[in-house]
Amino acid sequence: MKGLEEKQAARTAQLHRSAALGAGIASARLPFYRPEIGDGHMKHVDPGRFTRHVFLLEGTALIYLLGASHIVAILDGCRAETSLVPDFDQSSPPRFRDWPLREGVLPDRMKMASIYIGHVAMHWGPHLAEILPERRLGIAAGFQSLLATIETDGEARALFVSMRGEEYFHLGQLGVAHPYDFLLPERPDLALAPDRPLLPLAVVQHQMVQAMSRTLLALTAMRKLLPRVRIVRIVPPPPTASEDVTRWTAENSLQTHHTERLPSALRLKLWLLYTRLLEEGTRALQLEVLPVPGAALHPTGLLRREYMADAIHGNALYGGLVCGQMANVCTETLECAT
Repeated sequence: MKGLEEKQAARTAQLHRSAALGAGIASARLPFYRPEIGDGHMKHVDPGRFTRHVFLLEGTALIYLLGASHIVAILDGCRAETSLVPDFDQSSPPRFRDWPLREGVLPDRMKMASIYIGHVAMHWGPHLAEILPERRLGIAAGFQSLLATIETDGEARALFVSMRGEEYFHLGQLGVAHPYDFLLPERPDLALAPDRPLLPLAVVQHQMVQAMSRTLLALTAMRKLLPRVRIVRIVPPPPTASEDVTRWTAENSLQTHHTERLPSALRLKLWLLYTRLLEEGTRALQLEVLPVPGAALHPTGLLRREYMADAIHGNALYGGLVCGQMANVCTETLECAT
């Protein structure tokens, strides 16, 4: 028995050393880019060089919300109860439209635009932004036109962005057919599954960065095209306490499979790694981050069941909490303007 305990202790120590080494390797290779204003080129920068930018604008707060599936909870959480849900016709390109607000939820009117991947591809092409030859930033013409409709003179405003957000989920889904686990140094309390092969943190982080690259490029495009607008990236909710796993079908709809389960600790580690990388990349672009509302979190860090819509999305109750955070951001914007 003593020999077994010594072997387990040695393995645990080795795992911690491997995770720490992997974190150093991955962070050293993690690229952050920002556009050189005026020429569209991309430049490698140190995220620590940037400080928070305060946007001094005047007037009332007009709110813009841009995103895909994760904005549904927010829209439901602030929509006027007597208003009809607008019919989003995907036969025309995405555009900002007024959203009917419930009185007292937000300080002023809000405009929203839905940019589902299929809708965008139909009108603008496969990507919102990409790196072109000679390290130039290419931005889809339709995306440029959409952002150009955000006026920047005379009013203090904020653009809230909730694009993608399911990258960690897809990496987790790989763990159904090909089981794996990893150690996250900042949360050593999250257990390792004894029956799953261990991957170095650097490997998992590299895959996560690759999955997030399109999102970070789109955020880069927004900062370049909207240098005076306060842009806030909404962090998607963590996975739920339910062990049920959902998967994307060919039509990008979600279905629940009670027979396919992932350990909650693994799902949470993937989300924590994703949010850390998202925050680092977002702040490097001088964008702000809106964290998950604390009231929606279980003590374990997972999403409380009463705030879940499915395995990766919040419901209207969750959206209501996010709306409260957005209202606080708008109040801060107004205070900056006076």
